[in-house]
Amino acid sequence: IGLGIPAEPLFRSSYITPAHVREDIALGRQFVMMDREKVIAILSLVYDADYGYFAMKRLCIPNKKNRGKGYAQMMLKVVSDQASGKVGCTPWADNGAMRHTLEKLGFSLEYIFSEKWCFYSKKC
Repeated sequence: IGLGIPAEPLFRSSYITPAHVREDIALGRQFVMMDREKVIAILSLVYDADYGYFAMKRLCIPNKKNRGKGYAQMMLKVVSDQASGKVGCTPWADNGAMRHTLEKLGFSLEYIFSEKWCFYSKKC
């Protein structure tokens, strides 16, 4: 398993548009975990100049068979290690698995907003 940037997006999702993926690839902020020629997971690391932190966005494990195997945790760790300063992530409030994973990696819950999103962060 390796991390890299594919030439083309290899899947589609309802909350990650092809435009998001193309833009993230073009700007060099898309991380992709692959096993041979198959996408295992993707995650973007986007600097938010307005707030002064790196946001980890659009984490997706497209094949349900790959979920629950630690790939999300691995991606979050590898990608957050690429950032310097503050790193943030905004899982849904009801996404207990993601919230647990972030806390395991040293992220702290700062606040909940819009009743459905959490803001977790840590200093890198």
